[in-house]
Amino acid sequence: MAGVNEEHGEAVPGAAACFHCGLPVPAGSHYTVTIDGQAQTLCCVGCQAVAQAIVDNDLLDFYRLRTRDSQRAAALVPEELKQLRVYDSGLMQRSFVRHHDQDVREAALILEGI
Repeated sequence: MAGVNEEHGEAVPGAAACFHCGLPVPAGSHYTVTIDGQAQTLCCVGCQAVAQAIVDNDLLDFYRLRTRDSQRAAALVPEELKQLRVYDSGLMQRSFVRHHDQDVREAALILEGI
């Protein structure tokens, strides 16, 4: 992959945050991509793949024009998770789950508004 420091397998010194997402770069990380002639350190293979795709498709304005790190999806709040536990009940599942054998179950759902 072009721009990736695979030969040495080492991170660019002094990088504390992933160039793509802003998360901390783990110690010993070796994921890099060359952007505007400089090797940029990334936190994981996912950010490396996305950053390389941005470079390969000449979309570097994504990095040049951004004003902050990418937003991350918020986790479900505990109360919402508690509300979903009702579906773990065998009594509730009787109306929409079929048992094919001991380890296989099939759920029939209706998804409206999609």
